[in-house]
Amino acid sequence: MADPTALSISSAETEIRQAWQRLVAASSRLRQARTAYLDDLGARYAARLRDLEARFAAARAAAAEEEAGALAADRQAHTQAAAAAVASVDGLWQPHSVLAPLLAPWEAPLWAEYAPPPENAPIPEGLRIGELRAKVGETAPSLRLPLLVPFLRRGSLFLRGPDPDALRRLLQAMLLRLVVTLPAGRLRLSLADPLGMGVHLSAFLRLPDAVRNVGAERRSAPAAPIATRPEEIARQVQALGNHSPE
Repeated sequence: MADPTALSISSAETEIRQAWQRLVAASSRLRQARTAYLDDLGARYAARLRDLEARFAAARAAAAEEEAGALAADRQAHTQAAAAAVASVDGLWQPHSVLAPLLAPWEAPLWAEYAPPPENAPIPEGLRIGELRAKVGETAPSLRLPLLVPFLRRGSLFLRGPDPDALRRLLQAMLLRLVVTLPAGRLRLSLADPLGMGVHLSAFLRLPDAVRNVGAERRSAPAAPIATRPEEIARQVQALGNHSPE
């Protein structure tokens, strides 16, 4: 007779072996499923990343194009505004402008056609002593602005600097600017040059007597020379005080 115990052990071993095989097959399927899931997830992630990168690149390109267009438009507008500003400032010292003698540089063409201002021309309170230059665009010319200082009806103007010759040239230019800017009969000069003994202001002796004779009662009075001695300067100062309105 067969041993029932032996049959039970053999049957159990068979079942265990079959269960193990099923477990191995299930584990293999699980690994395959996990690998397939991760591969699919990686593929979808890569596709999504490529899509985002492409959209970002397109958005960046569109933004760069929009920025370039805006910059080009702004640059063109700035250039046009700069050219208009330069033309507007240059127009101030065209021959037809009443302010031309006050604002124009000495090298301006209008001086070849200069005529004294009319009697009703406004009397400016500023006096040009130079100019300011500013670069306003890549293609537009530099903007040249007249540099004015308050002077007429404002009191005295004191010049100080390390170069006496430059100061004397500036003073001569300012006096000449006053002569050509103000209407005829509205300006008279009292000249004093104690250091140069009259040499530095001698060119102004060519002006009409009425222009350089503040202390005289009428235009027909003799022109005052350039004061060089202390007593002459004192008399001119006294004459200026008598001439000034209260």
